Amino acid sequence: MNRKYRVSELCDLFEGTPKYVMKDQLFQSFSIDSRTVQAGDLFFCIRGENTDGHHYIEQALIKGAGCIIANQERIPKSLQRKKFNLIFVKDPNQALLQLAQSYRRFYQKGTVFGITGSNGKTSTKEIAHTLCQHISQDVHATQGNLNNLIGVPLTLLSANLEEDWWVIEMGTNQFGEIPTLSTTVQPDIAMITSIGESHLEFLQSTAGVAREKAEIVLGMSSDSPLLIPQHLKHQEIVEELATSQAVCLNTFGFDHLSVSPLRKAKQWRATLKKRTLAETTFSFLDEQFSTSISNPLLIENLLGVLLMFHLSGIATTELVKAVQLMQIDIPGRMQILQKSPYFIVHDAYNANPSSFEATMKSLREMYPQKRILMVAGYMAELGKQSAELHYSVGTMAQKYHINYLLAYGQDDVIPSYIEGWLAADGKKEHALHCREEQEFLSRFTEWCQPNDIILFKASRKAKLELLIAQIQNMDLLS
Repeated sequence: MNRKYRVSELCDLFEGTPKYVMKDQLFQSFSIDSRTVQAGDLFFCIRGENTDGHHYIEQALIKGAGCIIANQERIPKSLQRKKFNLIFVKDPNQALLQLAQSYRRFYQKGTVFGITGSNGKTSTKEIAHTLCQHISQDVHATQGNLNNLIGVPLTLLSANLEEDWWVIEMGTNQFGEIPTLSTTVQPDIAMITSIGESHLEFLQSTAGVAREKAEIVLGMSSDSPLLIPQHLKHQEIVEELATSQAVCLNTFGFDHLSVSPLRKAKQWRATLKKRTLAETTFSFLDEQFSTSISNPLLIENLLGVLLMFHLSGIATTELVKAVQLMQIDIPGRMQILQKSPYFIVHDAYNANPSSFEATMKSLREMYPQKRILMVAGYMAELGKQSAELHYSVGTMAQKYHINYLLAYGQDDVIPSYIEGWLAADGKKEHALHCREEQEFLSRFTEWCQPNDIILFKASRKAKLELLIAQIQNMDLLS
């Protein structure tokens, strides 16, 4: 933070009760981690999935925390008689959100770009972040995957009020989280990158995902732009919510892939001029753009970011230069790792059937003549539909002419990949379920040939990066 808060102001924000701390005392820094507390910090006793900050109050005080934000009932008995600066609140997690929301209101200089979606959030954020740097705009962006109810307020509170742009990624796995995050972030412009089968354990269906993601409009002012790809699933749900909030809906995409337009949305179309493995050229916003990006998924995300900058008033000629200079390489997200004489595509940071299909489609467009060997691992958080959705990916593999399928892992649903493959008339001898690493490496070595594309795709739980490391360290094709 680069704004000071008085204790009296904090108590008003949190509906908190001060104890042993002067009401006019000022604070400008904060922490939620006792290991990194600095002298004078506000220490929020955050409760996460695996820990509770109330257990670390003593360590925070030893490090010099200036005041503890805590629930009185959760303070350890050993500390209840000790005197130290405190503000008692009902819920420290909620207090952190309230502080972030307050801090956001003091950001008046620049523009806040909010991003959500089932797939593509991080790549969109990185594209926006990189382009800002190339057009000489000061920017603060979400670091890593800090996109939840704890990560978003941390992102906001670590931003500088003098920066030109805040690029904030927002994720969810339950109903109600996106509206909470959006009312905290208050985006000036927002984008929904995609709607897919993410977090179905709680969001139940893609329609449920769409409703949750579309509620990003609840934190936006009327007439603010909301951007969506032209082929977004359940557009009618997004359109209805955008209309109810008087938010301006804009769709973007390539004219050769155009779909029936939404009645209440403004359409923005690009024309693909050339695509090779080294360069993509397209016209958009009355200018011609050239980029080293060849991945169709990233190109679509790029269109959305360019539209966002255009609507915020950045000159298109500046964007043309920035796009030409831009280089994007995001670990674990369609990351192409060259391992002579073949290519590894590391896309194992997250997965659901929609992202599987988008990745297979993109690879087949990028490499129409090459053999593709797909290593498919577990897709997490799909709820009761898990086996059915793993099966659907197996059938998709035939649609996009995947040549070989190695389903890897010990989860009960992994054989469903093979069942889907066979049901779609995939060759039995070109698919195998491998439970163990050595079995996988043996079959991989047998099937892999020079110039093959090897796609690794799964949720993080599958830990496919360990297999990738093994392959990179072995001379498998000698």
